[in-house]
Amino acid sequence: MWAVLVSTGIAFQKTDAEKQNGLTDVFDLSPAGDIFYVKHEDGIPSLRIFSEKNKTDKEVTRLPADQLVTDVDVSPDGSAAAFIAIQEGDVIETGEVRTDVYIVDFSIGRQTLLFKGNQAASSLEFSEDGNSLYFIGLASERAHSDIFRYDLSTGAKKRLTTLNSYSMSGLHVRADGTSALVLMQDETVDMFESKSSVWTVSLDGQSTVKPYTTPKTHLEVTDYAFHEPTGDMVYQAVANEETADTFQYELFRYNNQLKQPQALTSFGTYAGSPVFHPSGHTIYFMTDPNFAKGKPDYHLFKMNLDGSNKQEIVLSE
Repeated sequence: MWAVLVSTGIAFQKTDAEKQNGLTDVFDLSPAGDIFYVKHEDGIPSLRIFSEKNKTDKEVTRLPADQLVTDVDVSPDGSAAAFIAIQEGDVIETGEVRTDVYIVDFSIGRQTLLFKGNQAASSLEFSEDGNSLYFIGLASERAHSDIFRYDLSTGAKKRLTTLNSYSMSGLHVRADGTSALVLMQDETVDMFESKSSVWTVSLDGQSTVKPYTTPKTHLEVTDYAFHEPTGDMVYQAVANEETADTFQYELFRYNNQLKQPQALTSFGTYAGSPVFHPSGHTIYFMTDPNFAKGKPDYHLFKMNLDGSNKQEIVLSE
């Protein structure tokens, strides 16, 4: 969770002049292709919907200035959105990260707090039927993580894996609910030598883990998006790892049929947070031309699956 906070460029105990403003890198697409995104106005986080087709923009909800939205996911039918908020004051006062998980039901215009407090959560994802939420949560006080399911009708939580991972993130549950993809380090080697990649883990109680890509094409990944129908993956990785320069994060595609990677971006700074359009033909992503130079300056782009036709999407000012 600390990595999430660092990646957003958040500095705690900010003055008024230092409060976060503008677009963040947290967003998702609805089944209709509308963009749900988070921006800050004088440090206050706002969850908004932007329609590319109609060029309309409206606010869904606004949170207190001491909260940071770290993840959002739209339900399969587009009727609701779930999001995670971190209480910034908790981090300052106790050094602990505690999360609040909310759902907004658009049909009745109501925002509900699902659960909060002592269980940090990340990587929210609705189940295929929309009746449950999957998430990565703490399985012990030693910050070990596993995959959980939250039943929206009963409020019951169920632990689905027993990995006790210290590096799990980037959850994608398969449509049939039998397995999931996660971003993890190889925890069989020393943590300072291990590199993150995408793994498949079973949700049948056995927690069987295997790499998503073959050993021949093992990929070091820092973020990714997965397209269920094709098995294609768009992922973020360091493009200049062999140099002594500041790391440059770019996007790549792993073609599931060819079993090989393909470079998609070459911004020379930072491209990340990939999200597939529901059609599977377009990738939405964030860039930060000010990466490693101070405050982030996020811009939303889209491109074809082969990296062509890159276009910036101008959201509300």
